[in-house]
Amino acid sequence: MASERKVRGLRERVHPKACISETAQLAADVQVGAYTIIGPDVVIHEGCTIGPHVTIAGRTEIGPRTRIYTGALIGVADPAGFRSDRGCDDGADTTTTPSTPAQARQLIIGADNIIREYAVLRPGNKITGPTQVGDGNFIMGYVYLGSGCQIGNGVIITQATHLGDGVTVEDGAVISGLSEIAAGVRIGELAMVGAVTCIRADIPPYLMVAGNPPQVHGINVVGLRRHEISPEDRADLKRAFKIIYRTNQPLATSIEELSREFPHSPLVQHLIEFLRQSRRGVFQQ
Repeated sequence: MASERKVRGLRERVHPKACISETAQLAADVQVGAYTIIGPDVVIHEGCTIGPHVTIAGRTEIGPRTRIYTGALIGVADPAGFRSDRGCDDGADTTTTPSTPAQARQLIIGADNIIREYAVLRPGNKITGPTQVGDGNFIMGYVYLGSGCQIGNGVIITQATHLGDGVTVEDGAVISGLSEIAAGVRIGELAMVGAVTCIRADIPPYLMVAGNPPQVHGINVVGLRRHEISPEDRADLKRAFKIIYRTNQPLATSIEELSREFPHSPLVQHLIEFLRQSRRGVFQQ
């Protein structure tokens, strides 16, 4: 049990069967359920609720008002020989070693997140760098986030989805259940990935991709409306989608055409920058 010095005022909020390291740093109002284990380098900020049977280890920091539910595994490094990008890619073994810099091994979780039952969030390592989760995300049960994942704000990742090492998910994206996102893939802002979909290439912002094999089904109209994107901006994105996916021209040519046609559209400019920065290649049906 953590020392009274480190968790002043916590005795009525921490279940007596929880095990908290004496050097863990918990805000005074953090609630901790039975049989939860919290390691020595963990920092948990105010307003957080940690359910029963949760394990939080490593150099993990959890932002204010985040809720973590039963059985979640947070900040625990991969066991020796484990490949977190299995099933969709043949990425390198990213097992951590004692010589890995402390900063690279971090897991940083922002504010107002919901992490549901038995989700697994791995810390970073010397290859991927730290794992970071932004604010206001909803990570559902049995989701797996590999080392070095970068999750933006307002992201929804639904049941039993697997993200390999180094996956980036931009703000407002939705990844539906039982999907597999290969290591190093980027999912763009407000994009949507349908259920039971294996993604091996970058998904540009604002698009909807689903199926097996996956196909681009146009822009994510519902998501754009929910985020109050104007009809004019949605029309620009529809036109941009047609230029990229319906003209049968090289991607570089499409980017040049978009740059000429939409110089004053912030959304299309973000789409263009995403396409230019893609290292893994953009998904093309």
